Amino acid sequence: DDPQPKIDILKRWLDLYEGVGVRQAVLHPGGRELYLQGMDLSQAFGQTVAALQHLTEHIQDMAIGICVENMDWIARTAAELLQIIDEVSSPKVGICLDTGHLHMVAGDPYQFITEAGSQLRALHIADNEGSRDQHMMPYGRGTIDWSRVMAGLREIDYCGAFNLEIPGETQAPFFVREQKLDCYHRIVCWMLIEEGQNH
Repeated sequence: DDPQPKIDILKRWLDLYEGVGVRQAVLHPGGRELYLQGMDLSQAFGQTVAALQHLTEHIQDMAIGICVENMDWIARTAAELLQIIDEVSSPKVGICLDTGHLHMVAGDPYQFITEAGSQLRALHIADNEGSRDQHMMPYGRGTIDWSRVMAGLREIDYCGAFNLEIPGETQAPFFVREQKLDCYHRIVCWMLIEEGQNH
């Protein structure tokens, strides 16, 4: 399976993101389909590194960077993501923490965040019950310990984007979604100001 056509498509997306002012593009590690068909995990790791090397060469004179996201099958820990960054050897590559993916592999968010340190440059904030990626808002049915998430972010003085990834909350009439947005805005403000301070 030739990865070049996919890499070329990603380059065009990066060009678009650069043009509209996106500063960190988030990328899933590649090779999941081949891994499910029996490809060795180290091969999938190598594919991701090779793709990132092509992409970072493409963006070396741009403002945009690339954040590799933790998944539930590869790059599950900060250490594995840091290994990818080390292999690629480009300041253009950082980490995106997806809290839902981390919870699915029983990862500790405080440990992940503090280990990632300054390489953590993007967040996908979502909750779940631990078994599947439900993309729910924090403090609902999900079971992530948000005090540990926020304490970790404070520990490393994280100042990047705080992105909610919660399509699981959209199954409602438009009026209800409007009310949810107002509520979620207040919850996020509280998280950023209060949550995790007493960790």
